[in-house]
Amino acid sequence: MVLDSALVTCGAGVDIRSIITGFDLLRVVVKDLPHNTNFNEVATAFTLSGVNPENVILQETKPNGRLADAIFLIKADQLEPTAFGSDRTIDFQSRRFLFEVGPISSEDSMTLSSQNTNTLTVYWRVPSTSMIATYPTLEVAKAKAKELDAKMLRGHRVKPS
Repeated sequence: MVLDSALVTCGAGVDIRSIITGFDLLRVVVKDLPHNTNFNEVATAFTLSGVNPENVILQETKPNGRLADAIFLIKADQLEPTAFGSDRTIDFQSRRFLFEVGPISSEDSMTLSSQNTNTLTVYWRVPSTSMIATYPTLEVAKAKAKELDAKMLRGHRVKPS
């Protein structure tokens, strides 16, 4: 089963400011940063290169020996090759750092970003397929609906309506 996610940016209360679906997000890993890096400044380096600040979020950081990797979620259409070149590097603190770009995949879940309390990352299953069944009478249709209710079909629970 294909699983995807979305980046939901919230304000105070129930103020949802934007939703970027997993289909439109990329996971970007900036490699081998100094361990004392202010990772939000790395996000700023992306915005200075043309990425809309609302379309980039620091998801997490991972120690890598004496260095660290920063993992961002960025809207796919914001990573134009012209802005970052074919070498996939970003300028930060007078140095060029490599970054890797890949798709997002995760289990169904909902978590707060560890780096930004204004952002909630929501994961959900891709919607299932609708099916239409035709029966000769309403009575037969109701009987079949009752018979099929909650049965499993290709890993999905049937919910007739």
